[in-house]
Amino acid sequence: MSEFAKGTWDFDTQNGEIIADGYRIAKVYGATIHNYEDNARECWTNAHLITAAPEMYDLLQSLSYRTSGMESHEVLKIRELLARIDGTEAQS
Repeated sequence: MSEFAKGTWDFDTQNGEIIADGYRIAKVYGATIHNYEDNARECWTNAHLITAAPEMYDLLQSLSYRTSGMESHEVLKIRELLARIDGTEAQS
């Protein structure tokens, strides 16, 4: 995915921002050390999920290449997910 922000994505716990290559690429409202509401854990989990996105994408892509020629349900779902991420899924 050539559109991914390069490098590591960092989560700023003071303001909920996800920073990549010196730029804010996302902000998860409520994902701060100042959130004491019931949704605090969910907000933090979402921020960590976003932060891990490049690594997860690379891993899924690697699995997709390694399973070339295989057509199991899981492999097809991985390929569909990668296509959605890349914006290349079939239009219905």
